Amino acid sequence: KLINTLLEMQYALLWGLLLVRLAYVTRTEQAGCALYEDVDEMVCLDRLLITPSLTLSNTSWIVEFYSSWCGHCQHFAPTWKEIVRDTAAWSSVIRVGAIDCAKNDNFQKCTEYGVKGFPTINFYNPGDTNPEHCEKQFLGTRSFADVKSAMIQHVESLNPPPPHWPSFNVLAEGLDLNSGSLLVVLVFETDNSSLGKELILDYCGDKSVQVYRVSRQNLSLVKHYSILEFPSIVVMFNMDRYQVFSGASIEVPRSHFKTLITGALNSILSPVATKKMSAHNMHSTVTSSPPAPASVAPARRRLIQWPSRGQITDILGAISYALRREVTLHNIISGTAYSALLQFVQLLECSFQVDLPKASVSLGAVREGLEGRISAGFIIRRDWLRILDTKLDPNIFPPDPVWERCNGSKPHLRGFPCGLWMLMHSLTLLTLSVPRPRSTDPSFEACHTCSSKEALKTSSKFITNFFSCEHCRTHFAEMALSLSTEPLQHDGDAVLWLWEAHNSVNKRLEGGASTDPMFPKVQFPAKDVCPYCYVSGDNPEPGAIAMVEAPDADSRRIWNRTAVLLFLWNFYSLNHSDFTTANVVLKAAWVTDKSSELHIRFYTPSGANQTGQYDVLVAGTLYSLCFTLMLTVAYLLFRRRARHVMRKWTLPK
Repeated sequence: KLINTLLEMQYALLWGLLLVRLAYVTRTEQAGCALYEDVDEMVCLDRLLITPSLTLSNTSWIVEFYSSWCGHCQHFAPTWKEIVRDTAAWSSVIRVGAIDCAKNDNFQKCTEYGVKGFPTINFYNPGDTNPEHCEKQFLGTRSFADVKSAMIQHVESLNPPPPHWPSFNVLAEGLDLNSGSLLVVLVFETDNSSLGKELILDYCGDKSVQVYRVSRQNLSLVKHYSILEFPSIVVMFNMDRYQVFSGASIEVPRSHFKTLITGALNSILSPVATKKMSAHNMHSTVTSSPPAPASVAPARRRLIQWPSRGQITDILGAISYALRREVTLHNIISGTAYSALLQFVQLLECSFQVDLPKASVSLGAVREGLEGRISAGFIIRRDWLRILDTKLDPNIFPPDPVWERCNGSKPHLRGFPCGLWMLMHSLTLLTLSVPRPRSTDPSFEACHTCSSKEALKTSSKFITNFFSCEHCRTHFAEMALSLSTEPLQHDGDAVLWLWEAHNSVNKRLEGGASTDPMFPKVQFPAKDVCPYCYVSGDNPEPGAIAMVEAPDADSRRIWNRTAVLLFLWNFYSLNHSDFTTANVVLKAAWVTDKSSELHIRFYTPSGANQTGQYDVLVAGTLYSLCFTLMLTVAYLLFRRRARHVMRKWTLPK
């Protein structure tokens, strides 16, 4: 029994060492962290590494839970990279990690860690035995300075601190500085400065350098070293000679102090110093020059893709992702969130009954499962997952969608946000014409009242309750406030409201980190795609709407509402069987009665229907063919008549 016990302990120790080794993998390629492939200093976590990394570590952790498709996560990624590189020397005290929750393998682990939106930043103590229940979530502004300050505060807050923890205490009056280090650094600073704490963390893993903080109230040391400016540092060599460096007159970054300290240390360790360090003021050595502009490759626009099987694939994929991922991030769905979810599923069932009947039947089963919890008024994650596993057909709604029209040039670009926009546009257009309900449940009356205005409101409620990109959700909620303050009059107005919102988002994100260079975020549709959609002149037709192309632009872009509506119908709608100007405008409810004039009509200077270059080319070709055919027929008839006459004159009498 003793031998077996020892063998079991040995195996446990080996497994523990293996897990520790895996936990400190710093190459991002091994775990596959999208957005951070070029950052070697960061620990890329996944479902296998995150728990042993946090529980077996003797350091604190700050971990970003992000989704690679999330626009705000993409905008925040450069800041997180800067944090990783700036605090790389702090790894013996606090480590920086990230996990991509958009990956199918990691999503379940992210939900276990209580992640409800992206990006989420959590702090963990050394050897945290229960990291799934984190109570230290970062709620700041997610700026570089705020995150770094929060990291220092977290390190300071540990009570009692681990044995190897650095001390941030300020040196007291008359304290003897007997130290076994080659270099002793005194940081003279004001009370609100964090330079001393950052330098202590920078060198806490280096036994040859000891850093102390000194307050400006420590008059004995201030006078002894003739400190006149704050912050200043005193670098002491073997406790027998020192040099003073000041950086108060200008904004001196911490990196310059680190360069001086490292240079002083190298001068001691080097066998032959090429130069003796001379006392100097940092003012004369610090220069600032603007960084050279990075070369940006010109954006390439891919040709417009018209409605196809790929659109249906992406719409179904967006529904699957929304129900399986976004909703599942919530432990309990209750109140307005439960109502928004039920109405959204009802809207999906109603909208697809004609064009995608099998999808509608599957969504109807999900609706029935949700309605079974109405009496309780809430549903927990486990029950919701059970409904999806048993009711939602995985052959129609794949658990891990593969995007077609929404496939970006990189894995983290486009994807679900693109599919969600496509879904919302399709819903507002499909509900312009209300299909007759095929549900066998007589109590299901949702389709009788379904309309584009209701589809827009229902979709907006779902996004404001469940969209996991917190920054994006907040912006959309601000835009959706106008739906309650300024109610829409017609269904066509709902279609165009969503189109305007989409263009507004494109304008705000244009050229940002979430922009795919192959699919630039432009005002849609572009003029070369829909020339009918643009109006020129100072006096546009009644009903045309103006949109400012840029905040500082003098010119204004004028849109023809009818042309835009027809374009959106042709581009997003799944059913083109009644694609005519009259039918679409009638469905938009832009006509008050049969005899009334259209509120909006195509704008042309002559009043005639505007004709595109393609139409002119086709018409000209057909005209030429018809004219050639007529000449050919006339020529053949003439030859036939001529032969008949010649035969008559040549026959013998």
